[in-house]
Amino acid sequence: MTDPELQAIVRGLVPAVRELVTAALTPVVARLAAIEATPPARDGRDGQPGPPGPPGRDGTDGAAGGDGLPGRDGLGLDELTASYDGARGLTLTLRGGERAQVVALELPVPLYRGVWQKSAAYTRGDCVTFGGSLWHANGPAAPDTKPGDGSTTWQLAVKRGQDGRSA
Repeated sequence: MTDPELQAIVRGLVPAVRELVTAALTPVVARLAAIEATPPARDGRDGQPGPPGPPGRDGTDGAAGGDGLPGRDGLGLDELTASYDGARGLTLTLRGGERAQVVALELPVPLYRGVWQKSAAYTRGDCVTFGGSLWHANGPAAPDTKPGDGSTTWQLAVKRGQDGRSA
């Protein structure tokens, strides 16, 4: 094929390619023109919602879980139960059919444990009285760790006041 023949073929294809490109770009150009014609946004509500779009495609089923079965529906708040142990423990349970999701929480609340006892073990947040003062445990306290002995385990929360005068 000679150069002039090739040029003649290309000249014949140019109008067909131009027509295909124009047809493909016409919707894009129309959409861009609509976007450019949209007034700029302003504070507050910009106007009423537009017309609904075309319906979407159907989705696929959820991925298989560890049991090999397809994905399952989620659990709602109406299936939530909570139990409190009266101290720091809170257990949340979500049930759905045979499934159950249990979450155990330890609440960071101070608890008064009475007068300090040498044989007792204390955890972070426990409060005791010792020598007329109130002490707070900053972390786990071994049974023989006495409040006020200089360790950082116990922190003075309320210092004992002065004795009153005798009448």
